[in-house]
Amino acid sequence: MKANTLRIIKLYKRIINHIVFNFIIFVSASFILFAADVEFFLNESAKAIIENITSGMFFLFCFEFLSSNIVEEGYFNSIYFYIDLIDLVSLITEVKFIWKAFLKYVDYQVM
Repeated sequence: MKANTLRIIKLYKRIINHIVFNFIIFVSASFILFAADVEFFLNESAKAIIENITSGMFFLFCFEFLSSNIVEEGYFNSIYFYIDLIDLVSLITEVKFIWKAFLKYVDYQVM
């Protein structure tokens, strides 16, 4: 491998194994668990803020999932891989613009 590729892999490994990054992932997962319940009681502007935060967290989880596949030995096909995959798939329904696009595609295919 080239030296630049190795440096990038080491950087990704340092990022995803860093305690601050893991804490952010933990807080994000906790927030997403309760965001839909809290959203019920909020007004429209607050719902938009929560939707934007949820979208950002979805992309953060995507980064973590892809980085773990690249740098962690034995991650692919492990139990953690499948847990993260199920987590990402279940989050698609929480990210409104992705879910709406998916539903439009499905409606188009059914018709």
